Amino acid sequence: MKPILSRFALLSLAAYLVVVASAPSGADPASAKRDIQAVYKKIAAAMKRKDVDAIKATGTPDFKSIANGQSMDADASIGMVRQFLASLKEVKSVQMTVVSVKLSGDAAAEVVMRSKVVAITNPQHGKTHTLFSTATSRDHWVKTGTGWLMQSIEDMPGAVTLLDGKPMPATPPAGPGK
Repeated sequence: MKPILSRFALLSLAAYLVVVASAPSGADPASAKRDIQAVYKKIAAAMKRKDVDAIKATGTPDFKSIANGQSMDADASIGMVRQFLASLKEVKSVQMTVVSVKLSGDAAAEVVMRSKVVAITNPQHGKTHTLFSTATSRDHWVKTGTGWLMQSIEDMPGAVTLLDGKPMPATPPAGPGK
C-alpha cells in the first residue's frame, strides 16, 4: 500500500496547481481569499472528473511542490497526478479550505486545509478500498492578468491518511541522496 500512499500524497500536491481565479479582484486579502476559495470549488470538480489537463493549465511554468523532503517541478507533479488518477476507481470527494492569506504586491501566501476521499482497487486481489486523506499546505501564488496561478506548494506536518478507516503510517521524509 505504500506506493498508493505516495501517489495519493502527490495527487494532493498537484491539486493545488489548480489555482486560477477568473479575474483578480483587487489587492486585499479578503478579495484574494474569496477569489481563490471559489477556484478551489472548481478544482474539486476537475479532480472528480479526473481532468489532469485542467490541473496542469493553472500552474506557473516554474511551479514546484515539496512533500516528504522531496521537491518536484510541474511536469513531475502532473505525471504523478496522471498516474494516480488513472489508478482510481472513483474520486468521491475533494474539499479545500483557505485558512489564511498574506499578500505582498502580486504574490499571495496561503495556508490551505484539504481532504479527499477516493475509491481505489487493489490490483493484487481486486478489492475496492476507501482512502481518506487530510492535510495542510502552504501555497504560494502569483497574480497574473488572467487570475491567480499556483507557483509552489509545501506540505506541512500533521497529514492523516486512513485506508478503510484505519490509520496508515506517514511516509517518512526522504534522506540525503534519495
